[in-house]
Amino acid sequence: MNASSCPPKVPAARSGLPKILYTEDDTELRLFSTRVLKRKGIEVMPVEDGLQAWEALDAEKFDLMIVNNEMPWITGLELVATADREGMDLLIIVASGSANILAMSSEGHCGRWGEAGKDRPALRFLPKPYSPCELARLVKEMLGLSTGEN
Repeated sequence: MNASSCPPKVPAARSGLPKILYTEDDTELRLFSTRVLKRKGIEVMPVEDGLQAWEALDAEKFDLMIVNNEMPWITGLELVATADREGMDLLIIVASGSANILAMSSEGHCGRWGEAGKDRPALRFLPKPYSPCELARLVKEMLGLSTGEN
């Protein structure tokens, strides 16, 4: 059988679990948070920078994206603005230690971030540093999942 007669690759069936894209350049935080989220019943694709995140968004559908704002190549807010321009329908958490970004958020969600926050009530900010358990609580809240300790 030659390559041209092979059937096309079929994407793996979704497991039914919520699927999130987790972009964090801090390796230790990314690995530990990914383990915590998986234990909470959430399917996670961890990536380390904005370019990898964009490639993943282009290739797959996610329910929620978590982005660190200060990343190599593409900042979190640039990624949010690009996702908005492309019409991607997903919930977003922007993690940042920047006082400027956190001051512009209103009660943890974006009220007026220009293109990045325009008409996006599903955009929330998470101050850094955060614990993986704090992240898991916010993810479950945004996805409408039980926030009980499990």
